[in-house]
Amino acid sequence: MISGDGMDQPPHPRSDRFRPSRAGIVNLWDYTDEEFAFADGRLALRGANGSGKTKALEVVFPFVFDGSVDARRLDPFSGEERTMKSNLLYRGQDAAYGYVWMEFVRTDVDGSVIEAVTIGVGMFVRRHDTDVNRWYFVTNGRVGLDFGLLTRNDEPMSKKQLIAQLTPDAVIGDRRGYRAAVDARLFGLGPERYTQMVDLLLHLRRPLLAKDLDPVKVSDTLSAGLRPLDDSLIKQAAQSFDDLEGVQREVDTLAIASDAVRAFLADYLT
Repeated sequence: MISGDGMDQPPHPRSDRFRPSRAGIVNLWDYTDEEFAFADGRLALRGANGSGKTKALEVVFPFVFDGSVDARRLDPFSGEERTMKSNLLYRGQDAAYGYVWMEFVRTDVDGSVIEAVTIGVGMFVRRHDTDVNRWYFVTNGRVGLDFGLLTRNDEPMSKKQLIAQLTPDAVIGDRRGYRAAVDARLFGLGPERYTQMVDLLLHLRRPLLAKDLDPVKVSDTLSAGLRPLDDSLIKQAAQSFDDLEGVQREVDTLAIASDAVRAFLADYLT
């Protein structure tokens, strides 16, 4: 299997914003209950070929932000063969539940967690189903400490079981509402810029990023994701330019007057 740099390390201290601290996969592909720990908001996946690095990337990031099970968005190579249904029924089950989650924390100066938010996607599918049934959650608290995703028998929880242990508004039934809730809790980007962020992450997480990399497209995507300028700032900048023009006119007038005075004094004193 794979390992992640930063395992068992506490979040970086003095964090005044949310950073990813842990992520997990429950009952997907060959993962029964796998947890990855971040160090200072970063995660490095290491392992031999075939150990599951790409699969972990596929089912966690940016799926946990996106919520879409479209195979072309899941597969880092943009293929259509690696479906979420096949991940859930990987061991030949007739039906299966599964979860993907990610934890974000803000820490105090000593590194202790002062606030935690966990987001995630729950799924269920039967072998004869065409679509994967999904539900989503955004909640304060931490998996394994404040709530769990496994029953006492170590089976993935159903949607009903998850709802029973979280607040009523923590579990969300639709993807659009989930994305809006994640954005509101962690980013504050708005729908359009949130979509741009997810699309950029999909582009950057390709294993062979350097192959056929289009710098212009990346630049355009980054530019499109910039925070829009506030109208008041634009008006202020425009006013500043107008003021500069006025100052320049005054300087020009004073320069002309200075030249005239010099000329007068030159004639007067000779």
